[in-house]
Amino acid sequence: MHFSTTASRFYAATAAATVLAIASLHPAAASEQQSNTLTSTTMLPTQAKITKTFTVSSTKGTARTDPGSNSIIVRPGDTISVKIESQGGRTEFSELTEFVPSVGRLHTESITFKEGGNGPHALSTAGWNATSQADRVIFRTNDGKPKSITLDTTLEYSYTVGVRTTGDPSTRLQLSNSDSNTVLTSPDGPKIRVERTLPSWLSGSFPGAIFDSLTNLLSPILRAFKII
Repeated sequence: MHFSTTASRFYAATAAATVLAIASLHPAAASEQQSNTLTSTTMLPTQAKITKTFTVSSTKGTARTDPGSNSIIVRPGDTISVKIESQGGRTEFSELTEFVPSVGRLHTESITFKEGGNGPHALSTAGWNATSQADRVIFRTNDGKPKSITLDTTLEYSYTVGVRTTGDPSTRLQLSNSDSNTVLTSPDGPKIRVERTLPSWLSGSFPGAIFDSLTNLLSPILRAFKII
């Protein structure tokens, strides 16, 4: 019984500390959100033209773009919305990996997919699913079989910037087939640079993963109080 009480107090204290830490990043009384956008275009070997639009929302107004260095500057807790548009060409693949730094929480409920005049649809309706790691967002076909993506395709998703340090700030796109063989990799796109606002020990791989996991667990409460 004593152990149970101690454990309960520990988890309660940890949860409270998480709420306070996140609140310090995005206070409930923060000013109106400010958005910044950066767009890049690249041509793939399949002759598809890929246009990526990154839009950053920051409740504290600190997120900004630096067109000169093709960079976006954000802090943990900011929201990054990504729109990927493909025009021309035809590519067959079963997995699309978007390399982006410091993924805290992927907003799976808001991901949409549109092909031609159909959609936008929820990702699951289009036959895809999405998962994330600290440095990437992965889209896979539900059945694991390659799909042929044609003209005028649009994929939109967003995520909350996490606290984990992931190194390379460059963004890029990679397509793979069902055997996990890379079909093609796009050139590096805009850089997303994360300004750290927490102690360096909390931004490491293990403590950062715990912090981001607690944020995901408590996200309904945090959103209710407009903290995230």
